[in-house]
Amino acid sequence: MAIWYGRTVLSWKNISVLLLTLALAGLLWWSMGSRSLKASAVIGRVTTLGGRAVPQAEVTALEVRGRVSVSALTNTKGEFEIRYLPAGSYSLEIRKSGFAPVDKPAMNLEARQTVSIDAVLLPVGNRSDP
Repeated sequence: MAIWYGRTVLSWKNISVLLLTLALAGLLWWSMGSRSLKASAVIGRVTTLGGRAVPQAEVTALEVRGRVSVSALTNTKGEFEIRYLPAGSYSLEIRKSGFAPVDKPAMNLEARQTVSIDAVLLPVGNRSDP
């Protein structure tokens, strides 16, 4: 049996495929939503020793087991956001050409936790801040 919809014939097979596609799309949407409800974030600001913002610095959150690595660039105010991280232990790497790299030690992120970490970049030739 077929159902006419305008000039298109919808067979039961086409309707079944459509319903299955909608169900899978709904499942995917639900799983992404539930993951983001549990996700953690790292935010912060990158500045020079004089307090000036460092735009376009690359900030990378590295999960200590090596399963997750997410990077973000700082904006014109030196601010960054790395969101949707699963709970775990992460270290931060901050890199910008002309500045010494900064490595922040591992920190534990719990579900739905946002941690704020600021960093000071020093010109090449100086030690990075601890």
